[in-house]
Amino acid sequence: MQPAVTGLDPVRSSTLGPEANYLFVTPFTMDPNNPNRLWLGGEYLYRTTNLASSWSKVGAAMPDEGLVSALAIRPGEATHLVVGTHKGDVLWSRNATNNVTSITFNTTRPRNGWVTSIAHDERAAGVVYATYGNFGGAHVYRSANYGETWQPLPGSGSGTLPDIPVHSIVVDPDDSQRLYLGTDLGVMVSIDGGRTWMTEETGFGPAVTMWLQVVKTTEGQKYLFAFTHGRGAWRVKLP
Repeated sequence: MQPAVTGLDPVRSSTLGPEANYLFVTPFTMDPNNPNRLWLGGEYLYRTTNLASSWSKVGAAMPDEGLVSALAIRPGEATHLVVGTHKGDVLWSRNATNNVTSITFNTTRPRNGWVTSIAHDERAAGVVYATYGNFGGAHVYRSANYGETWQPLPGSGSGTLPDIPVHSIVVDPDDSQRLYLGTDLGVMVSIDGGRTWMTEETGFGPAVTMWLQVVKTTEGQKYLFAFTHGRGAWRVKLP
């Protein structure tokens, strides 16, 4: 193991405050289209194209003194990058593979609050989801135009989401209508694109679920992995 920080700004503070230029848990992701390209965020966004041997700063600082809290590249479309901040802003780019000096972003704010995760729909170009971790207001949003506008997905009737933090969302790679959420009360699922939500009731329980990931084997079998706060990691076979 060796440091991979060349080109990154030094950490100014280890706690969240006026001096902070990264979150305590700094978000980064590997481009699913190119394993040599990774993205990392703090006060600024950074990109490497050489497996973190060196990093380059991308664009200006985040709006409203925000810090990057989530980011995702769309599988099959490396140019489409979406970034969220802990102030609630969502930035999106359609030219993320350009030279770092020419990458451009548009900015929207679906609501105030902490953007906890971003997920693309692999089956539908331009469809992307964002989740929020704060109480009050909607916790799941969907965009059908790459991030230009957003619509909340609170559910309805008995399938309404409770007002709890949502930490993670994944889209079933074979079914755009099937969405999974990691929340403060465990895993929730929608089978109708977010119109209604249901609580997972197979014995997992109401553990705070910080991250979800769907993995598909070479044989086509899918598994949902759930990573919790204090209750370990879980795996379930998906239909």
